[in-house]
Amino acid sequence: MSRPAIAGSQQGTFFPGFPPSLGGAKQAAADASPPFAVPAGEPRTILFLRIDRIGDMVLSLPALRALKSRFPRAKLTVLASPSNQALLRHDPDVDEVLVLNSGRRRLLHLPALVTRLRRRRFSLVLDPLPAEDPTVLLLSLLCGADRRVGFGGSLRSRLYHTVLPPPPPTRHFRDLTCDLIRLFGNVDDPGLPRLVLGSEEKDFARRWFAEQGLAESAVIGIHPGGYYPSQRWPLEHHVALIRLLKAGSPGQVLLLGGEAEVPLIQEIRRRCELDLPVFISRDLRRAAALIARCRIFIGNNSGPLHLAAALGRPTVSFRGPTRSGRWSPLGGPHRVLERRGLSCLGCEKGICPRKTHECLVGVSPAEVFAAVEDLRRKTPA
Repeated sequence: MSRPAIAGSQQGTFFPGFPPSLGGAKQAAADASPPFAVPAGEPRTILFLRIDRIGDMVLSLPALRALKSRFPRAKLTVLASPSNQALLRHDPDVDEVLVLNSGRRRLLHLPALVTRLRRRRFSLVLDPLPAEDPTVLLLSLLCGADRRVGFGGSLRSRLYHTVLPPPPPTRHFRDLTCDLIRLFGNVDDPGLPRLVLGSEEKDFARRWFAEQGLAESAVIGIHPGGYYPSQRWPLEHHVALIRLLKAGSPGQVLLLGGEAEVPLIQEIRRRCELDLPVFISRDLRRAAALIARCRIFIGNNSGPLHLAAALGRPTVSFRGPTRSGRWSPLGGPHRVLERRGLSCLGCEKGICPRKTHECLVGVSPAEVFAAVEDLRRKTPA
């Protein structure tokens, strides 16, 4: 969805309380179009950095909405990752999406990307990460923006023009991201994350459900994967839950995942000894369209959970290593199950340091089944 860049950088101080510029971008913008007409003192071009994962981008959608509402004439560019950039397709608040490669290709990609960023002559760059990320810090410095804004940290406090104190651990990720936009005043509550689906994606999901013989009012979508091992509810619990769902309710089960989760999903199907429909795809938009047609979504606290919530689906999820205040699904109705009383709950570790995974092992399939049945009773088909 790349669009022409905008030339020109705002001169002088354009936000009350901001320090004078330390030197804006002076490079020629060969690929630039004429700038938007913006009121004096407002940014012409804004760069928002979100080069992390799916859930982070979903929970940043309200901040992007607030940013565009506050500065409607500014061109808003988001620098995304390969995994989350598709979420911004059809988003009316985003004018341009650029992508930073991941893995070993990232360092090779950086010089060309920095050149593209500097040509856009950004008035403002926003770094919304609560923790300091060296790649984001580097991009913030090298993009040539007149203003750098982010959360305080050992380096950011010295190199950024405006910093917020590091947020408390209980601050929800959506709210702490919106805190950056509130710095500019006159910002209404941006509401919940909402994902905009296109007609092609909706049509695909409708056809796929019909081909699989799935009825929208009965489908329970299950995503058994998660970025970190510590996030994942045990495989054998998924198998037991699916058996309970098939035996005790009229619902149909759909397994969803990406290519990395193929072995996990294949093993769940093998142990269940059931011919369950499965959707494996790199296409995040089509996966989202399928999730939007599910009656209930079950998943670990990872990107697809927040995607389901942004699509208005009731969810059942598990809290183990993730912090409840920061990563709870928004909207509702949702059921978040946890093993209460554990001192290590919310440890934020990628691998269980105790080697027991007690926080998620202790959430039984019977509890999840009961939560699903409760949601089924309380939500319309």
